[in-house]
Amino acid sequence: MSTIVPEHCRRTDENSGENYRRFIMVKPTKYLRKQAVKAEAAALRINDPEISTEMLAMASAYRTQADMLKRKKADKKRRAKASGAR
Repeated sequence: MSTIVPEHCRRTDENSGENYRRFIMVKPTKYLRKQAVKAEAAALRINDPEISTEMLAMASAYRTQADMLKRKKADKKRRAKASGAR
């Protein structure tokens, strides 16, 4: 049984005239911040006040997660630097 791959997921040769799509890993903090921006934009477009408030809360949660990841990475880096200086 063969698997059917959707057209947008297929990779083609770089040298051919077709589009070549590279899949690049996005840093988690950057991804979360982009999601926060998208949630805020959606909140502005939505007419329902309850859903709009929920979207703004989601944006805030995304930013909080990004801040926590950044802080965690900085703490890890600081500990590694401190242990290497001994």
